[in-house]
Amino acid sequence: MNYAFILLGFDLISKAFSYVLAEIPKISFFVLIILAGFLIAKLVAGQIKKRDLHKKEEIALVIEGIIITAFFLTGLEFIGIKATALVEMFKALLYVIAAAIIILIIKPDFFENQKKARKTAKRQ
Repeated sequence: MNYAFILLGFDLISKAFSYVLAEIPKISFFVLIILAGFLIAKLVAGQIKKRDLHKKEEIALVIEGIIITAFFLTGLEFIGIKATALVEMFKALLYVIAAAIIILIIKPDFFENQKKARKTAKRQ
């Protein structure tokens, strides 16, 4: 099949096809890492949703996103893509989430009070 692409003059497609064939083990492992991330994220989110927590849907969604992103970045590193900027952005996102969790631990109704303050400001 690669020879057919070369004969037709599709050099770029030929090179891409050759690369995919040569890297099938890495690509398949990358897909397995991503699938494992989705599976683990769904399991963890399901466990969170079973608990009697305030705003459990939002917490489950955030945790699911964090787990999937972590597995995706791990998969990228495995196949040789250096995702340094993405990793740094992910760290910053985790810092923001950690700060929000600390605020919620210290003052659980903090975000709800903000909503009430906005509603009363709109009425005036």
